[in-house]
Amino acid sequence: KPYEHPLKQFSIARAIDNTLCVIVSNMSGRSSGFEFVGESAIYDATGRIINALDDQPGVVIETINFQEQINHRDNFYSMLKERRKDIYQLSSQHIT
Repeated sequence: KPYEHPLKQFSIARAIDNTLCVIVSNMSGRSSGFEFVGESAIYDATGRIINALDDQPGVVIETINFQEQINHRDNFYSMLKERRKDIYQLSSQHIT
């Protein structure tokens, strides 16, 4: 705590940015002097919460509709379409 609001906002943003489902898993309760907020959740490709837990321990099981995710990529704004691949390249070399 007190980062439960940013956790949710970042999760929604990453789902929208990448137009894909995001699964957030977080502890709840106290550990090593920290208070964990929980708020584990599954977000769809538009940032909508599909299923979530609050600050209590638990398990969430959900079926992800990948065709819906593909439809969102085609019909919903996606930052993936805005990438400028002409100005960078990916490399398999590792920096040591």
